[in-house]
Amino acid sequence: QCKLPAQVKYGKWALKVKTVSGSWSTASLDLIVVVPPSLLQIYPSSGPLRGATTLRISVGDEGFDPDAEYQCRFGASRTPARRVAEKEFTCLTSAWHTAQAVGFALEPEGLSLSASDNVLPFHFHFHEKIHIVSVHPTAGGSAGNTAVTITGTFPQGVRMACRFGDVLQDGAQLVSGSILVCTSPEHAPGAVSLELSSNLVDFTRDEFQFTYL
Repeated sequence: QCKLPAQVKYGKWALKVKTVSGSWSTASLDLIVVVPPSLLQIYPSSGPLRGATTLRISVGDEGFDPDAEYQCRFGASRTPARRVAEKEFTCLTSAWHTAQAVGFALEPEGLSLSASDNVLPFHFHFHEKIHIVSVHPTAGGSAGNTAVTITGTFPQGVRMACRFGDVLQDGAQLVSGSILVCTSPEHAPGAVSLELSSNLVDFTRDEFQFTYL
């Protein structure tokens, strides 16, 4: 087993082996060293345990190979990455077994980084499913500003947002792990769906409605 010297950077290197007696091998192997591209941003940075959250990744110039194919790393799990712009990719999060933050990286396809999660600069936080059990009141004025109390199961330490129909109301007040309060925005009269999200990408589908009067 050989440890890669710090001065060996990205590229192709000739690898030789030295025997116990001090003799170098006459033949050499080609060692190709790859460096994962530097990440500028991932969005969102959290999502449900069930996976399938669409993640958008922006990369910098360092280590980026425009001709390479890439994969997304979530802890020990990998999913395919799809290029959507010159230095932007998307991928779907894998399903995870427990609520926790795991290291994230964009790797060359077919290769696995040896770096442990705690040294990776970016992390993705998997949380429990968001589930609505009840809504009160279920109606309010079209001018908005109705405090709507929602009970259910909500992840702790995660910023929550409400969506009334197609109108997003960010910054729901999380009272406890089972109660949060949303303030209704202004909306035309009629019934609209009421949904919650932790990342503005994944929304609940619990079929609750709020009626504007």
